[in-house]
Amino acid sequence: MDDSKASASKPISKTQQKKEEHFKRRQMGRERDGMPRMSEYQRAKLQYEKIQKERKEAYENKRAQMERREKERESALGLRKKKDLAIKKRTKKGQPNFNAVVGCIVEKLMRDKERNKD
Repeated sequence: MDDSKASASKPISKTQQKKEEHFKRRQMGRERDGMPRMSEYQRAKLQYEKIQKERKEAYENKRAQMERREKERESALGLRKKKDLAIKKRTKKGQPNFNAVVGCIVEKLMRDKERNKD
């Protein structure tokens, strides 16, 4: 106890204080930020996991985009088939059925109106 009182009462030089502060800062490392120091392996593992996460997100985005495009393509194909069937319709005498053609035109105008509404 007497030694601790004696050392506490002794004045510490500025250089000694700087050395102690430096040692404390160095010893703490990232622990002062709330993060423990990481080994090279841990840093590499974190970096690998980060890259894998980014790749997975990119893959999911690309897959969702492909599915959306596929649905759009299928709907466009269905509309084209419907339009072609309407245009191919004929009367008993072989004349084109313009009621079906006008119906296709009206449907197209309605779709365009809906798109512009959004």
